[in-house]
Amino acid sequence: MIEISVPWGELALYQGYAQNVGKPYLDFQLEYPPLAFIFFKLANIFGKQYFTLMWYGMVVLAILISCLVIKRLKGNPYIFLACVLPLGGLFWDRFDIFPAMFSLLAVYLATKKSFWSLPVLTLGILTKLYPVILLPVILGSLLKRKGYFAILYGAFISLVFVGYSFLFFPNWFNCVFGFHGNRGIQIESIRAIPKLLDENSVVEFKHNTFEIR
Repeated sequence: MIEISVPWGELALYQGYAQNVGKPYLDFQLEYPPLAFIFFKLANIFGKQYFTLMWYGMVVLAILISCLVIKRLKGNPYIFLACVLPLGGLFWDRFDIFPAMFSLLAVYLATKKSFWSLPVLTLGILTKLYPVILLPVILGSLLKRKGYFAILYGAFISLVFVGYSFLFFPNWFNCVFGFHGNRGIQIESIRAIPKLLDENSVVEFKHNTFEIR
């Protein structure tokens, strides 16, 4: 009998991280920031058999929260759903929805002059680094609304979050940047197109992805 809930592809990678014995970034390499590892652990709370179901449940919850935030921002959540749902496994089997959810929520909270906007953005950065590009947007929104207290207090809470990340995972920063610094050109990137057309290029599976050189 085939167990439809057994993780495969990217989910198998995440579940493998979750079940590793030892400390991440020390006893085994992890290319994602600490909060991503917490999501992997949460999905694995009932073991490998239920990892996929737990993961999809978490993704559905993140989608619902994101839709609610988009609606609060006067956007159209149906357009968001129409864009992401057809992506299939490229969406469901990855954790990009989680940093995206934190990013959306941080922008919304900034429009409300909430001191939680910076800490929530920090959670997004600690999940996957790219939300850091929204930092000028968040600060600009708060400054425009004269949310000086929100910036100061929010920055303090953000530093606490970052401090805890280094307290529990002291080597995560060097590990993540070291991993991606050694990573080659991924075949699905725009930079890979000229190399894919070159018959002398070599494709290798390294750093958990196909790279071309």
